[in-house]
Amino acid sequence: MSNLKQIDLGFLLYVSDFKGYPMQIPEQQGGTREITNTSQVSPHYEKLRKYFNDAQLCDALFCPSDKTRKAATSSKELTDLNLSYFLNVDCTSNAPSQSFLAGDRNLTTNGYTALSGTLVVTTNINLRWTQEIHLKGGNLAFADGHVEWCQSANLNNLIRQQPIATNRLSIP
Repeated sequence: MSNLKQIDLGFLLYVSDFKGYPMQIPEQQGGTREITNTSQVSPHYEKLRKYFNDAQLCDALFCPSDKTRKAATSSKELTDLNLSYFLNVDCTSNAPSQSFLAGDRNLTTNGYTALSGTLVVTTNINLRWTQEIHLKGGNLAFADGHVEWCQSANLNNLIRQQPIATNRLSIP
């Protein structure tokens, strides 16, 4: 939860400086919008580099409970293989206490493990956590800066409460 809180705060600082999330701002204006349709997640997180020292950023992007990933040794070497958290590229500042920004990557959708890439989440999807990282749940960071633990049974309720009907999750 602590790592997601740090990520959340980094994005809030970015939003304050650039008036939007990096994935919603064109590259020519300091964002990563053009990358949202690719399967890459790390370029979005790299935009947080100006708010952290190198070691802090690498540590924040890696969950110690994630046994299949390793933290990057430098943000310059950061790839999706060093990330433990998905990113909601459609996160909105409208209803920020309901709109999730990032979370543990260990998801299943309609019974299938969510693979690296873009996962389109709608209100009728059956989304659950695997037990790969945390048992019976996962952590979510929200647009207002709070982070909460969520059990699989409650995850679909949170999806239905999103301010927009469709969200694209970039999963590393």
